Amino acid sequence: MARKVKFSLELKDGYEARNNIEEIKKYFDYNKILDYFIDGRLSIWLEDRRYYEEKEKLDDLDVNELNFRDKICAIFGVQISDYEEYMNDGNYFLNLALKYKECDSSKYIELLMKAAEMSNSTAMRKLGEYYTEENAWDIDEAEKWFRQAAMGEDVESLVGLGAIYYHHYDDYETAKRYYEQAAEQGNAEGMYCLGKYYEEIKSDIKTAVELYKKAAQNGDDDAMVELGNYYIDEERYDDACIWFSRAAEKGNSNAQNKMGEIMFQGLGRDVDLDLAFLWFEKAAKDDCAEAIYNLAQCYTYGYGVRKDLNKAKELYEKSAQCGINDAKWFLDKIVKF
Repeated sequence: MARKVKFSLELKDGYEARNNIEEIKKYFDYNKILDYFIDGRLSIWLEDRRYYEEKEKLDDLDVNELNFRDKICAIFGVQISDYEEYMNDGNYFLNLALKYKECDSSKYIELLMKAAEMSNSTAMRKLGEYYTEENAWDIDEAEKWFRQAAMGEDVESLVGLGAIYYHHYDDYETAKRYYEQAAEQGNAEGMYCLGKYYEEIKSDIKTAVELYKKAAQNGDDDAMVELGNYYIDEERYDDACIWFSRAAEKGNSNAQNKMGEIMFQGLGRDVDLDLAFLWFEKAAKDDCAEAIYNLAQCYTYGYGVRKDLNKAKELYEKSAQCGINDAKWFLDKIVKF
């Protein structure tokens, strides 16, 4: 019979606990221990090393209990001095909620509510964000939670309120006031949204670009894309490439697609179809509709990749579903290629 391989647990400072419970005590990291408890690895680790008593106590724990943290710490004989403060501001339930965000929405909301009841403004904002998602859309609930979070001095909630008034109520002046409040407190997204207000509502490109620059310098990748677009229009391709590449490095799929278009068209540089294909492919993986269409074009004509009409058809269908009208034309004509 093959010998069972015992896995380790990565704890504080990257230390890997392999052998005994004293290692967990010495390098205890509550957030990592919580992860291992939730996914079951902590219980298995204890059983593999014959800590049956500790495993039994662990398996009896309920993560929703207010004294859960006390109990799990007691099992391993550790003390957390900041426990009371941590509990009182709701961060325990907030951090626990975030672990359920992608796998259990009902548990996620339940835990956010507990944190919000303890006046945790970040949890309130997360609730506001949740109710703006398509599958949970409730604009009244969203506005309520953003407003409560803003009263708790959560600056990002001001942007959320601004977005509701801008996109839902078409009340641009009220939206502007919220964006201004956020921007004045150094919030990069607030600066970006204020820039969009000046560009779309006031047609004041000069002011918009100044705000995009401030937002981009403070790390907002959408503002970086807007700056890149502005420099493309001005035929300042090197400047455009700088900002698109910075946004692309942050994972912005629109910027990745723009980098592909620069390489494809040879704007300010030689055409590089191979590199263009790689950028389109990267952006398409994040469901950027324009990139999916551009990738379909590459497969249709063999730009930077071997021609593959079946793959092209698949991508045209996907981009058409995302609203790219040209893709529908190619779907009708692709049998002729």
